[in-house]
Formats: sequence, C-alpha cells, structure tokens
Amino acid sequence: MSPLRPEICHTGSAFSYSPQRNRPSHLLRRATESGRIQTNALLSLASIGLIAIPLASLAADLFILPEETFHGAFEGGPTGKHTDTTINNAVQPALLNAGRSFDVPSGSKPSPLFGAQPFTQRMLLLEEFGTEQLPAGGAGSSAKVLAQPNSNRHCIEGRDVDQFLRQPMYPAPSRTSNTIDRNPLRPVIESTLARECETAPCEGRPGGEDFAHQRWAEFQPQVFCETALAGSHANSGMRDAKQRHGYSVGEFAPGGLYHNTVGAPGFDGTTAGIRIRMHPNMPEQDPLAVWTFDGTLPLKLLQARYGETILFRNHNMLPVDPSANRGFGLHTITTHEHNGHNPAESDGFANAFFFPGQYYDYRWPMILAGHDSINTDASDPRAGSPDGNGGIHRIRGDWRETMSTHWFHDHMVDYT
Repeated sequence: MSPLRPEICHTGSAFSYSPQRNRPSHLLRRATESGRIQTNALLSLASIGLIAIPLASLAADLFILPEETFHGAFEGGPTGKHTDTTINNAVQPALLNAGRSFDVPSGSKPSPLFGAQPFTQRMLLLEEFGTEQLPAGGAGSSAKVLAQPNSNRHCIEGRDVDQFLRQPMYPAPSRTSNTIDRNPLRPVIESTLARECETAPCEGRPGGEDFAHQRWAEFQPQVFCETALAGSHANSGMRDAKQRHGYSVGEFAPGGLYHNTVGAPGFDGTTAGIRIRMHPNMPEQDPLAVWTFDGTLPLKLLQARYGETILFRNHNMLPVDPSANRGFGLHTITTHEHNGHNPAESDGFANAFFFPGQYYDYRWPMILAGHDSINTDASDPRAGSPDGNGGIHRIRGDWRETMSTHWFHDHMVDYT
C-alpha cells in the first residue's frame, strides 16, 4: 500500500482557507454577516476532502496487483512456473487419486522398509555447530573459493561444501546488505537463464535501509557460526573439534554411552563417515532428495548465551534449477530462529528468501524480552547467563522470559 501523499498528511496547509483573499466583495460581506454558517460549511467541505482524497488513493491501490509471492524463484526451470517443483514427483498431481491431492510430498505409495524393524538403530545425538570469535576486521584477509557444481541440476559436492566452510569467514558482516561482492555461482546462473544478470549480489538480504541491521552499533556480533543448506552427503567429521565435550568427558568419554556416535565400529569419538540413511538397512539418500544444514547428519545444535550477540551466516548451496528436487521443495530458503527476540530483518521473514550461491547474515542479539523497558539497569540477579568463570553475567530484560531451548528452521513461504 502506498504511503499517504504529503499534501494529504499536512492538512493544515493543504486545506487552510482565508475568506479575506481571492473572494468577490459581496461574498466577503455575506461571510461577515453569517460567519458561523460559512465557517462550518468550509470545515465540512474540508473534512469531506480529507476523507475523500485518502479513500480515493487507497481505492486506487486496491487495483494495483502485488508482485507474485515467489517472484523470480522459479526462473531458470523448464517452464519458469511453480509447477516446476512437481516435475519429478513420483505421481504427477493430475494423476493423483481423488481426495489424495493433499498427500505429501507426491501422493505415491509408502516407501519400502527394506526389512528395517522398529528400535533397531541408535538415535543420533545433535552435533554442535560451534561458534567462533569474529576475526579482526570482521573477516579473513582473502575471498573464499567455492567450487562450481557439475551442472545447474546438481548440488555442490559435499567435499566442496566442507572445504568452503573450513575457510575463514569472508566477506565481513555489515549493517546493510553486501551488494558489492558477487554471487560465486553467477556463471551457472547466467547459463541457466540464458542471459546476463543485471546484478548478482553475494548476500541475499535485501539491500538498503529497510533490511539494514537495526541498532547495529549497540548489538555488534561477538561470535559467529557459518553453515550451508546443502544436498545430503557423508559427514567428514568437520565439526568434531567443535564439540564442547571433546568426546572426553562424562558419557561422551571412551566407554561412555555416547562416545560411539552410531553404535557401530569405526565411529568412536567422531561423526566422520555418517551417511544420510533413515536406517542402516535403507539406501543412502540422494543429494536432491534431502537437504540439511551442512548437508549432513547428525542434526545441528547451536549453543548460545544470553547477552552474546551471534551472527549466523547461512549459505544456499542448492541446485540452480528449481526442478532439481526429486519432486519436493524449492531451492530458495530463509531461516527462522524460533522463540528468539530478534529484529525483523533477522527473523527469517517467509518472503525474504535468497537464492543458490548467496548467503544471508542473520544477527541474533540474544536478549531477553523487555530489554528496553524492564530491569534496564541489569540489576536483577535472576536475569543473566554464565560468564564462563563460574559467575553470572547480568543482562537487561525480564528474567521470566528466559528460555533454555530455541529452534531454527527453514521458513520459506509455502515450503517451510
């Protein structure tokens, strides 16, 4: 909806009227004789104008159709329409049995069990992402190198995803979106679209002030975590060293219940070699069929502290072609950190999605509700978080809003 025009908002100047100016003398006389009636009439007309003009403006807006919700998201597919995401369905929507069109994802028969029996495998525990201190200047000294996918219908290879994430963070996070550096997958994208991209920014956060990080100076990121939504592949153990338990204490120590990650030989103190299977009897999942953070299992855990602002940089390493999905899902993503008190630009708005090759910097201040209105001097000892030295770091806000568990997930409109 368009904002009201300035001349409508400033009603005093737009509708002020002096009966002593630009009026014939006989009308001035009548106005003097019956000033109250004339004044009331003028005020009534002004009021009608105030109402009619904004309503006319609003009515005009009703006839301006909004952009398609998924504007641009399907470009490059075989047809460029939303039906591209169903091309590889096991059963095409038109052939689904009546009353079964709601079946997810494809309306086909249940998957075979390959002889798997209930309670015959160990449940994987969560794997920590691990956070790091931002380097001096906010980034490493050189640009990251990302290997290109084999084609626009392929995910980036797992080994290349891992190699990319191991490199120091680059570029540095910024208050407004980075529209200067370019999308590393630009060659594949332009080949798919059969045209040059007018712009191909590396960051998927919309540019300008509307999506600038609010109160950036006040809530500068202190630590960061970097990941990618990628096609499934074997875990390389890339995050073994980031596990706080180090596979050396409590039940994670040798001989402990969780030291072996999957309950099979070769997995003591490591996730290296874990493949994405729903059960050991079942086949390994195709990279186009399952997309996860890091592209691996176990599922990921991000340890955070209240009062310590986190930058969560999520890269999109999914196929450029939107139909390369085994019949379910869309290659545009947005990430929502559920239950956090976060600014709008970092809340994973469903339509603030970003494309393959891009990243999005989500900045999570990790504050309590009431930060600006309750316990503003941080004097309440109940509002705080561990300081790492056996004490409590006190923070502002309402201690009753303290939560021990949040969860983050893809939040793409209609595909979440």
